[in-house]
Amino acid sequence: MRIDDSLHMLEVKAWGDGFLGLAALRGDDGSVALFDAGLPGSLPSLRACLDEAGLPFDAVDRVFVTHHDFDHIGGLPELLAAAAPRKVLVLAHAEEVPYIQGERPPVKTEPAVRARMQANLPEGQVLGPARPLENPPRIPVGTVLADGQRLDFAGGITAIHVPGHTPGHLCYYLHRSRVLVAGDALRAADGRLEPPAPEHSADVRLARASLAKLADLDLAAVVCYHGGCATGDLRARIRALAAR
Repeated sequence: MRIDDSLHMLEVKAWGDGFLGLAALRGDDGSVALFDAGLPGSLPSLRACLDEAGLPFDAVDRVFVTHHDFDHIGGLPELLAAAAPRKVLVLAHAEEVPYIQGERPPVKTEPAVRARMQANLPEGQVLGPARPLENPPRIPVGTVLADGQRLDFAGGITAIHVPGHTPGHLCYYLHRSRVLVAGDALRAADGRLEPPAPEHSADVRLARASLAKLADLDLAAVVCYHGGCATGDLRARIRALAAR
């Protein structure tokens, strides 16, 4: 899906007939930045989506990570291997670095966090096993990002720390296109923004409270990893979700 001349949302294959909404941004120098990397095994779908968008895989030189869940970083090892010997820079928030680099197990394998997630499920529903999270990739992070840090790429990208889904979850605001790459801080359903999934959030109350940091952004669209692109009166919708 083409959002503007430089920004595309790639519908990379996920489970079954689903897709993951990866954003791909072309820089002024022709290089390409990805936002997250999909699941293990998703590289063929990712490359096909890039080809369809007219973005060469060989131009990908950085990956902005929203957070360390396996469906966001599971595809990184294959991507980095396919790009070698060319270097691809991985960028993430400081609090995500030990999880991405394999120095700590994924936060959602921690018993206290899993108990909180279970408590958010409807009565009778059981949280799935932590097994898919237990052997995450170990990827070196090349650039550590801070809340509010602005990067000089394709008109400017600001990293916004919105903890809750994971401790170091980042959203990325793309200034030129006025688009927010939301990761899992928000979801979309039929073009409408929805709150973060409580059963998948390490601290859903904090995740909801963190949305207030997004409420004053000038937004043309929000790209959600789950559900795709949302438009409409986004500022009002985000404010309403943050106030619940």
